Amino acid sequence: MLKALEISSHMNEKNGEVIYETGEKYNAVSLNKIKAYKNYVCYSVLAAPKSFDETDTAAWMRSVYAPVFIYNTDNKQNCEIPVPTGNGNYTTVGDVTFLQDRLLVKLYNNLSDVEGDTLNGLNKVPIYSMNYDLTDVKVWLDGVEQGKLMQSSGDYVIISDAFLQLLPDIYSVIVSGSDLTLDDILKQKTNVDIYSADGKRISRFVYPMNNKGNFNGFGPDGVNVEFQDNDNGTWSIYELNLNDVLHCQGEEVRLTRVSTR
Repeated sequence: MLKALEISSHMNEKNGEVIYETGEKYNAVSLNKIKAYKNYVCYSVLAAPKSFDETDTAAWMRSVYAPVFIYNTDNKQNCEIPVPTGNGNYTTVGDVTFLQDRLLVKLYNNLSDVEGDTLNGLNKVPIYSMNYDLTDVKVWLDGVEQGKLMQSSGDYVIISDAFLQLLPDIYSVIVSGSDLTLDDILKQKTNVDIYSADGKRISRFVYPMNNKGNFNGFGPDGVNVEFQDNDNGTWSIYELNLNDVLHCQGEEVRLTRVSTR
């Protein structure tokens, strides 16, 4: 059960309005991908059938229920974001981001990447653009590897592949018993593409992998911030300005250290 509460100094869960319930058929596993813009909140619910008996990765992918919703805090409407027609079975909404007055939706096919008990994230899918009321659906960009992460900052969309870079090493440890350490795995680099609002790529750069194995994106002020623990017990803050990487041609960028404590 998911509830919405008015923000106040006396918030009480009992006074919340129920906006979503899994019902009797499913058990909720987790609440994911929470993003907000103005009066809209997007979130995903991961649930599995109560009768489900997991046997392998493919069985899990066929049975998992992972709808993505958009909730309007003004009119209290909670709507499931649909998968546009023509995208085949087991295709779900994989990622969403807000691009000013439009919602971008990247799909994910739950079975296309399964190889034995592993996932590779390389299946290519479209990214759709739509209004926040889920009308006027258009293909914004096609042929994007579904394992890539999609984010936005102002008029720009950032697509990065940290997850794809890490997967081979992670599976070599889990499946093959490789002796790679976390530090070894995080030596991989992340490729980051920046797109304009009309879906044209305007920049590509290589970014050092952070200790969480992802790319944090750029905040509302256009600044990317990373924290790094140092061997001497201190920690440092690094920054990268969006304006400094809008015209890259594939080179590796260096973050600026702004503080050490």
